[in-house]
Amino acid sequence: MKFRLVQGGKFVRDMPFPYLLLLLGIVGIGLYALHLFIQDIGKGLICGGVLLGVVCLIHFRRKDFHFIFLASEHPWQVFFMDYLLLSFPILILEIMQGFWFISVGIIVGCLAISFLKQPFHRNVKGFPVPGIIPHNAFEIRANIRRYGGWLMLLYASAYAGLFFPYASLACLWFYTIFFLASFGDCESIAILNVSEKPAGAFLRNKIGLNLRLYLITIVPVCLFYTLIRPGDWWLALGFLVLASLNVALFIVAKYAVYEPNKRDANTQISLGLSVFSILVPFLAPLPLLLLTRYYIKAHRNLNSYLYAYH
Repeated sequence: MKFRLVQGGKFVRDMPFPYLLLLLGIVGIGLYALHLFIQDIGKGLICGGVLLGVVCLIHFRRKDFHFIFLASEHPWQVFFMDYLLLSFPILILEIMQGFWFISVGIIVGCLAISFLKQPFHRNVKGFPVPGIIPHNAFEIRANIRRYGGWLMLLYASAYAGLFFPYASLACLWFYTIFFLASFGDCESIAILNVSEKPAGAFLRNKIGLNLRLYLITIVPVCLFYTLIRPGDWWLALGFLVLASLNVALFIVAKYAVYEPNKRDANTQISLGLSVFSILVPFLAPLPLLLLTRYYIKAHRNLNSYLYAYH
């Protein structure tokens, strides 16, 4: 535990202050939302079950499993301490609501997961990509290989939370964050030029393709949510509009600062605030303003790469 706390302290010290504030804001809002959600034993059990599911997914996908298994005399103790620290905020929230027995169940579950073993001989190529995802949506295909387990868990949670106020939309918000992670890395110049389209057509085609794939997944959830809670139709509609604007924004922001085979961090603060516009009403105009700004920059930047040989 001491080692993990030292690691955490170093992580906090090394993180730029604006990013630290953004991270604290995300964590704070998430914990407050969970506090409002866990008001009865049923919701407490759902929260505990989802947490153990996440811990199990982390356990079977962690990259240091075999190193710890070989280097440590009691590897289960290392795993258990990691999962206990991860679960600590949920344990506190459960105890605050009087569900101490759920907290005990979470601790026992973390302990049991710590004894599970990953197979030593695997040829892992990532999460399988559904055949309906076209190959020119390479960003989404790569993101599914990397975060497919998280996407499936959050998507299933969105359906499971349909009968609870706001729970389904909250799961879709986290699902959207993982989806937007598709557009963090810049492809090579060869991939960029393969379409042989001018900047405007390239951006419209890219936005249309990825936005269509995104809406195919979330529109059914929003429709079911509206059918179950017709009084909240405006929340589902607002989510669809703002989430769609954010998908378009993340795509154009990527090309506004595009450099071949690079990952850009200069736009992360503004994009992070834009994602929060889905939850915070007074930030609602931000995605449209940023989209307009970055579209102009992306169009200008792409002109220096597309058909540069002319």
